[in-house]
Amino acid sequence: MTQTITALFDRPAEAQAAQAKLVAAGIPQSAIKLVQGAQMARTSGSYDYHKDEGGFWGSLKDFFMPEEDRYAYSEGLSRGGTLLTASVEPTQTETAYDILEQHGSVDLDQRESTWRQEGWSGYSATGGTTAASSTTGTAATGTAT
Repeated sequence: MTQTITALFDRPAEAQAAQAKLVAAGIPQSAIKLVQGAQMARTSGSYDYHKDEGGFWGSLKDFFMPEEDRYAYSEGLSRGGTLLTASVEPTQTETAYDILEQHGSVDLDQRESTWRQEGWSGYSATGGTTAASSTTGTAATGTAT
């Protein structure tokens, strides 16, 4: 059974380098997806999670990613980050995490804390994400689901 790992990067080049290294480590190219923040629909400077419900984020639901994580990754994209998701075999998990970390993945919990200090309200069961500023952050963390 495969496991999906998700990481947020501040710069596309970091995510692309991680992707290349994952492929070199034996993870199929078809099992890796990259999404750059600039490609996402934006509303008032913030990624509108609800407008992409059936697109990329709909596919993340298929990976059973908790909704609160989707909101955090949405915020990272709205701030210019690049998201990488990879479906890996259990024997490849540690290698994949190491590669993502080596290439600059962000600690998402730490990044969320920073965003909250800037005024981001984060996930709520009845609302969406909000951004108080459009500061680009470097975020990359592998999250297993």
